[in-house]
Amino acid sequence: MLQKLSNLKIGKRLWIGFGAGLAAIILVAAIGIYGLSSLNDDLDKIVHDRFPKTVQVNNIIDQANLISRVIGKLPIIFDEPQKLETEIARLEPAYKKIDENIAPLKETIKSEEGKKILNKLCRFDDEFMQVNNEFVNLVRNNDPSSENYLFTTWRDKQHAFIGAANELVTYQREKMEEEATFAEETYSNAKLEIILIALGIIMFLVAASILITKSIREPVNELNEAALKVAGGALGINVTVKSTDEVGELSKSFNSMSDKITQMMTDLMDFQLL
Repeated sequence: MLQKLSNLKIGKRLWIGFGAGLAAIILVAAIGIYGLSSLNDDLDKIVHDRFPKTVQVNNIIDQANLISRVIGKLPIIFDEPQKLETEIARLEPAYKKIDENIAPLKETIKSEEGKKILNKLCRFDDEFMQVNNEFVNLVRNNDPSSENYLFTTWRDKQHAFIGAANELVTYQREKMEEEATFAEETYSNAKLEIILIALGIIMFLVAASILITKSIREPVNELNEAALKVAGGALGINVTVKSTDEVGELSKSFNSMSDKITQMMTDLMDFQLL
């Protein structure tokens, strides 16, 4: 590996190191973007799907409670026609608001379990509206059976309707909590992946830096030692040419220079002996 690296030009080696670092940065950025995208999808589902459904079902429960309060007052004011009709008039807007909140639930609830609970809520809604109207007619007619009807038939249907609504709220809350947990896991996993990959990249870059530095430093140090020896008067000093890069070319030039100096000194000494 080191030998192959040494045969590359120094500039190319530096560019390889720079390219590896740039690729590592891009990789970490890509993983971070992917993790944020997944997290955004999870949060988007919570904000634009799970939470609105919970709000809609709670609105249904609020209107059911309003209807219950109105129904509970009717036996008390049955002998005051004006007040009676004023209270009865509050029922229709409440029915309308319940329908307005059920309609989007029919469009957005896709799971089989959710549809099953919603269908039960719709069935109990129809029955609840029916017993409300029947009770109102009993009160208007001052029917003595209205009190018994209120505490038996009406109460059973009211409990069934609100119970189904509460069941749907619980289901949607559980789904919202699941999405929140999944979003937290997505964040934790993305964070862990980035940390592990960043550590791996750091180790790779450190190793690459060591290899590149070693491939340059060792032959340069060898050349430096050889040059010092020649400067000290030593002859016949050559270095081993280990690469074909700039340092290898410099080593060849040094050997050529050293050989010429040696030849010149040999010729000079031979001339002095004559």
